[in-house]
Amino acid sequence: LMTKEVISDLYNRCSTKEFNAVTKKMESTPDLKALKTLMADEVIIGWTGLTYEKANKLIPIDSELLKQAGKSWKDEIPATLDEKNALLDGSMDFDNWVSETIKSVAAFAEIQQKEEMENLK
Repeated sequence: LMTKEVISDLYNRCSTKEFNAVTKKMESTPDLKALKTLMADEVIIGWTGLTYEKANKLIPIDSELLKQAGKSWKDEIPATLDEKNALLDGSMDFDNWVSETIKSVAAFAEIQQKEEMENLK
Protein backbone atom coordinates (compact mmCIF):
# COMPACT_ATOMS: atom_id res chain seq x y z
CA LEU A 1 0.00 0.00 0.00
CA MET A 2 1.08 3.55 -0.73
CA THR A 3 1.01 4.94 2.81
CA LYS A 4 2.43 8.23 4.05
CA GLU A 5 5.36 6.25 5.42
CA VAL A 6 6.12 4.80 1.98
CA ILE A 7 5.89 8.24 0.38
CA SER A 8 8.15 9.65 3.08
CA ASP A 9 10.63 6.83 2.47
CA LEU A 10 10.72 7.62 -1.27
CA TYR A 11 11.33 11.27 -0.48
CA ASN A 12 14.08 10.49 2.04
CA ARG A 13 15.84 8.13 -0.36
CA CYS A 14 16.12 11.00 -2.86
CA SER A 15 17.17 13.69 -0.39
CA THR A 16 20.45 14.83 1.02
CA LYS A 17 20.88 16.47 4.39
CA GLU A 18 22.89 19.65 4.51
CA PHE A 19 23.68 22.09 7.27
CA ASN A 20 22.09 25.50 6.77
CA ALA A 21 24.39 28.13 8.26
CA VAL A 22 21.56 30.69 8.40
CA THR A 23 19.06 28.57 10.33
CA LYS A 24 21.79 26.54 12.09
CA LYS A 25 19.83 23.36 11.32
CA MET A 26 20.21 20.31 9.12
CA GLU A 27 17.85 20.57 6.17
CA SER A 28 16.71 18.04 3.65
CA THR A 29 17.19 18.88 -0.02
CA PRO A 30 15.34 16.63 -2.47
CA ASP A 31 16.81 15.57 -5.78
CA LEU A 32 13.63 15.99 -7.81
CA LYS A 33 14.95 14.16 -10.87
CA ALA A 34 15.87 11.14 -8.73
CA LEU A 35 12.48 11.33 -7.00
CA LYS A 36 10.65 11.31 -10.34
CA THR A 37 12.69 8.33 -11.53
CA LEU A 38 11.97 6.47 -8.29
CA MET A 39 8.26 7.30 -8.62
CA ALA A 40 8.28 6.07 -12.19
CA ASP A 41 9.95 2.84 -11.16
CA GLU A 42 8.18 2.08 -7.87
CA VAL A 43 4.86 3.93 -7.94
CA ILE A 44 3.62 3.70 -11.52
CA ILE A 45 3.03 -0.02 -11.87
CA GLY A 46 1.90 0.16 -15.47
CA TRP A 47 -0.97 1.09 -17.70
CA THR A 48 -3.21 -0.18 -20.47
CA GLY A 49 -4.90 1.73 -23.24
CA LEU A 50 -2.42 4.59 -23.42
CA THR A 51 -1.92 5.06 -27.14
CA TYR A 52 0.45 7.43 -28.88
CA GLU A 53 -2.62 9.39 -29.96
CA LYS A 54 -3.74 9.90 -26.34
CA ALA A 55 -0.20 10.59 -25.12
CA ASN A 56 0.19 13.24 -27.82
CA LYS A 57 -2.36 15.29 -25.87
CA LEU A 58 0.03 15.23 -22.90
CA ILE A 59 3.38 15.58 -24.65
CA PRO A 60 4.26 16.38 -28.25
CA ILE A 61 5.11 13.28 -30.28
CA ASP A 62 6.94 13.64 -33.59
CA SER A 63 4.87 11.80 -36.20
CA GLU A 64 7.95 11.20 -38.39
CA LEU A 65 9.83 9.55 -35.51
CA LEU A 66 6.74 7.50 -34.73
CA LYS A 67 6.59 6.35 -38.37
CA GLN A 68 10.33 5.58 -38.43
CA ALA A 69 9.88 3.40 -35.34
CA GLY A 70 7.19 1.44 -37.18
CA LYS A 71 4.45 2.63 -34.83
CA SER A 72 1.03 4.10 -35.49
CA TRP A 73 -1.01 6.57 -33.46
CA LYS A 74 -3.32 3.71 -32.39
CA ASP A 75 -0.50 1.56 -30.92
CA GLU A 76 -0.28 1.32 -27.15
CA ILE A 77 2.76 2.75 -25.43
CA PRO A 78 4.57 0.15 -23.32
CA ALA A 79 4.91 1.06 -19.65
CA THR A 80 8.70 1.02 -19.61
CA LEU A 81 10.77 3.09 -17.21
CA ASP A 82 11.85 5.33 -20.10
CA GLU A 83 8.24 5.95 -21.18
CA LYS A 84 7.13 6.62 -17.60
CA ASN A 85 9.98 9.12 -17.14
CA ALA A 86 9.20 10.78 -20.48
CA LEU A 87 5.60 11.35 -19.41
CA LEU A 88 6.55 12.58 -15.94
CA ASP A 89 9.20 14.92 -17.34
CA GLY A 90 7.22 16.12 -20.34
CA SER A 91 3.72 16.52 -18.98
CA MET A 92 2.87 18.60 -15.94
CA ASP A 93 -0.70 17.23 -16.15
CA PHE A 94 0.53 13.62 -15.94
CA ASP A 95 2.98 14.48 -13.13
CA ASN A 96 0.21 16.25 -11.18
CA TRP A 97 -2.22 13.38 -11.76
CA VAL A 98 0.31 10.84 -10.45
CA SER A 99 1.06 13.02 -7.42
CA GLU A 100 -2.62 13.54 -6.61
CA THR A 101 -3.34 9.83 -7.06
CA ILE A 102 -0.51 8.96 -4.67
CA LYS A 103 -1.94 11.34 -2.07
CA SER A 104 -5.44 9.90 -2.49
CA VAL A 105 -4.23 6.33 -2.19
CA ALA A 106 -2.14 7.24 0.89
CA ALA A 107 -5.14 8.91 2.52
CA PHE A 108 -7.33 5.90 1.72
CA ALA A 109 -4.68 3.50 3.09
CA GLU A 110 -4.47 5.51 6.30
CA ILE A 111 -8.26 5.41 6.77
CA GLN A 112 -8.29 1.69 6.01
CA GLN A 113 -5.53 1.05 8.57
CA LYS A 114 -7.42 3.02 11.23
CA GLU A 115 -10.61 1.07 10.54
CA GLU A 116 -8.74 -2.23 10.76
CA MET A 117 -7.24 -1.18 14.10
CA GLU A 118 -10.70 -0.23 15.37
CA ASN A 119 -12.07 -3.62 14.30
CA LEU A 120 -9.34 -5.38 16.27
CA LYS A 121 -10.46 -3.74 19.51
